[in-house]
Amino acid sequence: MKKYKYIAIALFSIGAVVAQDKKVVTINEVISIASTQTTAAQLADIKVKTKEFEWQVAKNKQLPDFKISGQYQRLSTANVELKLPVQGGGGDLKVNQLLLGNATLSYPLFAGFKVRNNIELSKNLVEAEKNTAEFTKEEVTHQAIQLYVNLYKAQQSQKLIQENQKRALQRVKDFKAMMDNGIIAKNDYLKAELQVSNYQIAYEEAVANEEILSYQLALLLKMDENSKFQINDSEMNLLENLSNSNERKDVRALTSQIEAAKNNVKIVKGNYFPAISLMTGYIAFDLQNVVTVSNAMNFGVGVSYDVSSLFKNNKEVKVAKSKVKELEYHLASLNDKVKIEIKSAETNFTLAKNQYKVYQEAVNQAIENFRIIKDKYDNGLADTNDLLDAEIQQLQAQISEAYGKANILLKYMDLQAAQGTLLPSNKN
Repeated sequence: MKKYKYIAIALFSIGAVVAQDKKVVTINEVISIASTQTTAAQLADIKVKTKEFEWQVAKNKQLPDFKISGQYQRLSTANVELKLPVQGGGGDLKVNQLLLGNATLSYPLFAGFKVRNNIELSKNLVEAEKNTAEFTKEEVTHQAIQLYVNLYKAQQSQKLIQENQKRALQRVKDFKAMMDNGIIAKNDYLKAELQVSNYQIAYEEAVANEEILSYQLALLLKMDENSKFQINDSEMNLLENLSNSNERKDVRALTSQIEAAKNNVKIVKGNYFPAISLMTGYIAFDLQNVVTVSNAMNFGVGVSYDVSSLFKNNKEVKVAKSKVKELEYHLASLNDKVKIEIKSAETNFTLAKNQYKVYQEAVNQAIENFRIIKDKYDNGLADTNDLLDAEIQQLQAQISEAYGKANILLKYMDLQAAQGTLLPSNKN
């Protein structure tokens, strides 16, 4: 009996200390942290920034190009023979250096609409990346919620097992006294001891499960790896606010990718057109002892055209159009997948609510059954097996009820994730 006494004291004293050190965390806090501070969420935001910078680069293609260059060259003694008549008869010319300065300004007038379409392509890719980022945040938030709910289940298991273990320890004490007085057989006493051992095993499993889940949740939320969490029962209360709209961010991301692919088709078709640009510049030139040129301004129009595009570009256009078709079929497949996920989530949510009602009834039935069996046992109408079985059934019903309550919240969050409404919509 001393062994079980020490077990009971250790269990409840350790449980009290651990509870004091646990951080109370709400589901709203988990959602907020998971969607903003996790590694996946921060990486998603960085990818959006990258796409926005690429969009700015595409916009810069509309701006003129301005280049300045200068050269100073030291020459070996060069032989210079002037073909033009020089007044005064000329003479030997010594040329050993060259100075050259050049400034050019070019402005694209027309490039087959490629600049404009490239800007639109980059804009659509930004929208696609923003929606992908939101979808990523919803996924990591959903993962955090699953850990949170499962952690609650582990804590409830410990709580209920401890309550039954306390009663089982008292029963062992009572049975020991009755066995010593010859009221019950040793076999009944051993069955009661076995019950305590089974509770201890189940309790240790629940503690280990909580340890693993706490570590996973802390790591995901970028908290101290040794953090312990306390989840209150009130966090499992459900306030339904479901939407029938489809706000799936992965669908919206793929739609933007299709628009970008269509822009790419227009860009490739732009290769059929010539490129026209307005050009102007300034040149300064000095060849020692020979010629000096200054204030040489120039301006004009430049035209370039790749004649081979008439033969080669057709295949590139077909490739670009084929990619659009691929994405469109992918979108159709994704829409079907979303419908299935939403229907499945709705069904499971309804099932969870119906199951919880049954679990509540089962708890009342199990409690009443245990009371009846206990009365029969006290009056010699039921044996030890009946008593212990009734107690186990009561514990299982209570755990199922706690799990059922948590499952309603989990299935509700599953449904929101399937609909794309787990996080506030971020339309741009």
